[in-house]
Amino acid sequence: DEEMAPYIAESKRNYVFGGISSVAANASIKALALMKSINLLGVQQICRNSIALEQALAAIPSIDSEAVQQRLDRVRTFYELLNLPFEVH
Repeated sequence: DEEMAPYIAESKRNYVFGGISSVAANASIKALALMKSINLLGVQQICRNSIALEQALAAIPSIDSEAVQQRLDRVRTFYELLNLPFEVH
């Protein structure tokens, strides 16, 4: 983003970088269908990875960090729900 700033207007940089968090969130959620097994450690790793990605994306000035947080919070919530115990009746 910083390298592009002198050459490309902020609105265009926002257009380029703004969708990254949505793509990452959707890809993370859709990846569940490809997983053969799920366990607590795997879910924790995915949550840590989404936090790291959130921090990296929030560091890009032309990205709305609040939108990034909302989208990646959704990923963490989605995966954390997999760890909830379920009742069999």
